[in-house]
Amino acid sequence: MYFQHGLHIKEGQCSRTRRESFLLARLNSNKTFPRTREESEGLREMVFGTAVRWAAKKGKPKMKPVELTSPPEQAQSISRAIFDVVKEHGPLTLSDTWDHIKGIGLRGLTGKRQMKIMIRWMRERQKLRQICCHNGAHKQFLYTTWFTNPKNTPLPPRINRKDDPKP
Repeated sequence: MYFQHGLHIKEGQCSRTRRESFLLARLNSNKTFPRTREESEGLREMVFGTAVRWAAKKGKPKMKPVELTSPPEQAQSISRAIFDVVKEHGPLTLSDTWDHIKGIGLRGLTGKRQMKIMIRWMRERQKLRQICCHNGAHKQFLYTTWFTNPKNTPLPPRINRKDDPKP
């Protein structure tokens, strides 16, 4: 237990004190505010406390750029093959893209994880873009080139899910 603004507060209790609640209620009333010096000091303390809590929040971490481990010639051939597949077959999900790439049989591509890294690298360089397709309560993220209009291209069929009603 510790002492704050004339009140005993237990650990884990709400950070807003009774005094802050009183001051907020006075702010929301139709009367002129602040009336007394004590009320104006209390308001100043409350605003300062809010500013301190806001400043203490951590921001969203910045994503560093993707660094490819493969040699540049190999990265270029893989990215060109992925671009051609996405351009030819329209908006594709990651798994659909992986199925098409497996059919091609690229020598430098070792797995689906490397393909995901390559697609993220291509998105950074604006060779591909990601669009979101809402199918009811489900979202589907599709990859397409910058030159195709997603409204004109046919979308891949819905994946059968357990919660979907059967026909």
